[in-house]
Amino acid sequence: MIKNKPICQFLLSLLLSSLFGGASAYADLSPQEVVQKATSDVTSLIISNQASPDKNPNQLSLEIEKVLSPYFDFERMSRLVLGRNWKRASLQQQHRFVAEFRNLLIRTYGTALVNYEGGKIHHHPAKSQSKGRILVTTDVLLSENQKLPIRYALKQNKSKKWKIYDVSIDGISLIITYRNSYSPIANSSGIDTLISKIASSNSVSSR
Repeated sequence: MIKNKPICQFLLSLLLSSLFGGASAYADLSPQEVVQKATSDVTSLIISNQASPDKNPNQLSLEIEKVLSPYFDFERMSRLVLGRNWKRASLQQQHRFVAEFRNLLIRTYGTALVNYEGGKIHHHPAKSQSKGRILVTTDVLLSENQKLPIRYALKQNKSKKWKIYDVSIDGISLIITYRNSYSPIANSSGIDTLISKIASSNSVSSR
């Protein structure tokens, strides 16, 4: 996984902060509007969770999953992370990987949420890319002279709703990072071993 833990947690916390918002408000929004609207709602949620430090981690994960689901394309993320190994996997293996990878991300976001301290965010106009992709870039202002660029990649699903499938912070892609970490395991030991390792990590985190 990501070796630089501070960057990892900051990336995930900023991703999380840009995804909160009601599903009904999300319905017909453009990619940039999704990010802008969601970001405006996160402050109160963070304060609420930080005011309850003893909250059950499993309960926090359920809350995070509820708000993330409308905005995130976990299956597309899983396909991109596995790369060629996705087609080599059976349908059952694909479903198991999506479930465990989704669980892993949600639990990691929970940790990031607890540690997130906020920060002003400047939004740039969305940019169209090839194959129907849209990139939405934001700058997180860390200080008067320091900012951190966060880039969100979105694509419409079959229902024509925009879903986030990757995020990069200062050039570090979440998808590429996980792919580089998982590919050697899948290639040398197989998909089942990789899934078992992720499931074991999820099990330890839930205790």
